[in-house]
Amino acid sequence: MVAHADLPFATTFDPVTRDADRPIAVLVPDQRSDGTPVLSLPARAPLAFSYGPGSFRRHLDAARAAGLAVRVVRDPSLSFDLDTVDDLREVSARIPELLTPTTVRS
Repeated sequence: MVAHADLPFATTFDPVTRDADRPIAVLVPDQRSDGTPVLSLPARAPLAFSYGPGSFRRHLDAARAAGLAVRVVRDPSLSFDLDTVDDLREVSARIPELLTPTTVRS
């Protein structure tokens, strides 16, 4: 499984890992259905990783071309990744304390 570090709402990867022993590619599209913040596939699968705009479609096509079954997981906690200033604003609106400076008292 590959999960990127810019997933501020991720709490579990259970929806992705339940097929770990099967020849299935599990793809989590981002909130715009464009990128792939989480991807799980068999370790020996002949799949090239792709990054940037359009990576979800490229991963989907590559998994199918490699003969893998595909399961798409649309989970808001795993699909929301930080790519734009608007994404940071969304995080700030939903969890203000994440982006607010704190005061350290001694």
